[in-house]
Amino acid sequence: MFIPQRVCSVVLLVGLSWSVTCAHATAEEAVQRSQGLPPKESVQLLRAARIARMQGDFATELAKLQEALEKFPEDLTPVFALLEYQRIHGRTADRDQDLRATLTRRLHQATQTIAPAVALQLIMDPNVDPEILSLLEQHLKDRTQPSAAGAPPVEEMQLVALAKIQQRLGLDEAAATTLIQLSKEGGSFHQSWMLLRLLSKLERWSEQADLLQDMVDSGMTDLTINLAQALAQAGRLEEAIARVKALAEEFGPPVGVGEASSSQQSTDPIVWAAPQGALREVSSFQQMVNNIGWIARDQGDDEAAEQLFRLALAVKPDDEVMQATLLYLYGSREEQARQIAAEAVRRVAETDPQTLFDEGTHLLATGDVKAAIALLKRAAPNLPTLEAAWYNLGMAGYRLGDWSTAESAFAKAAQLNPGRAQSYYFRGISLVQSSRCREAIQPLLQALQLDAARTQAHYYLARCYRQAGNNPEAERHKSLYESAQK
Repeated sequence: MFIPQRVCSVVLLVGLSWSVTCAHATAEEAVQRSQGLPPKESVQLLRAARIARMQGDFATELAKLQEALEKFPEDLTPVFALLEYQRIHGRTADRDQDLRATLTRRLHQATQTIAPAVALQLIMDPNVDPEILSLLEQHLKDRTQPSAAGAPPVEEMQLVALAKIQQRLGLDEAAATTLIQLSKEGGSFHQSWMLLRLLSKLERWSEQADLLQDMVDSGMTDLTINLAQALAQAGRLEEAIARVKALAEEFGPPVGVGEASSSQQSTDPIVWAAPQGALREVSSFQQMVNNIGWIARDQGDDEAAEQLFRLALAVKPDDEVMQATLLYLYGSREEQARQIAAEAVRRVAETDPQTLFDEGTHLLATGDVKAAIALLKRAAPNLPTLEAAWYNLGMAGYRLGDWSTAESAFAKAAQLNPGRAQSYYFRGISLVQSSRCREAIQPLLQALQLDAARTQAHYYLARCYRQAGNNPEAERHKSLYESAQK
């Protein structure tokens, strides 16, 4: 907001009072009104009220606020200040209703739009009444309609205040419309980012892509990656792929950041050399391409998805995840078979127990239990104090029906972590399945002691107690099991 030199500074204070310092105390009322500012005398009264508050003289504060309200019937700031006074010192229903009626009337009758500084101060107040915000939203909306031909443009900060109020009220769609109007009025970079975030929240991808295109065209070329992704989200895949290809062509070959010679490989990350000397990390570009590939696949365009995945791999050929993705989604049966065989050879040669554990756990999680148990059997003995290694080995054995492996692994896991009910429970079942029912009783009881909700243990205990000839305990656990099923 531009303020003439005759008005040196206007600072909105807490409690919505104003402090005015002027080198020339001759500011015209017409100038103040043109800026949406309160009358000078009203400002002075509000400042006096503020000083009285700081001194603890609340009676004088109220008197000054009331005087400003009565003397300046077109001014909105005394109403806000009195509503704030009511909030701090206690409201009375009648007085509160009168002030709201006054505020409504003055907002409707105001010949000038409320000063953006006043509106923004209210927005920052976490205790402001939503009803007041709604009144301000309507006031600003009425006075910030798109200008007619030849009319002066709407002030930028008025639209910013309106958009912030609308977001505060949860009117995100309306806020987006306001910010779009602001961008047409020539809004700032900051307002463009506000709009980008809002369009993303609303999933209005095509409009976001158009805004990003304008920003890129204005010289913000670092946003090209964001533009490509927004185009893909909007279903404009051809445009997105064209952007990706253009970016790939702009980048030179990978180069190291460090000064290492060709005979000494740099340990610094590999980057792409971009135009104008800018540097882009390979991982950022590859991630964008990968994201757009999955968007294309979700939209049913497998051809575009494969094209993008292959470009992502070309950018970083040693990326194992990308290699696996392409092989799984688009590889032939022969290629997949060769890869499986190569993986098997590599795993046989692997000796690091942590790597064996990590890969075995991953295979177990993805359902390849046979491959998982082979790795976990080699990992666990070399990780003797790692409970997870023994527990996962036990789970692999349990899923395959390898009861001997499951029982011994869960026994070791329980020894390492006596507080995990699952280890006792699965060990007990493994013992039952191995026809060692008497041995299963104790771990099953321990499982129930740690987790009474594991009621399936009662079923196995009833079976084992019956085999042991302890019919009373068998009947008790049978009854407990049946009760839990109801």
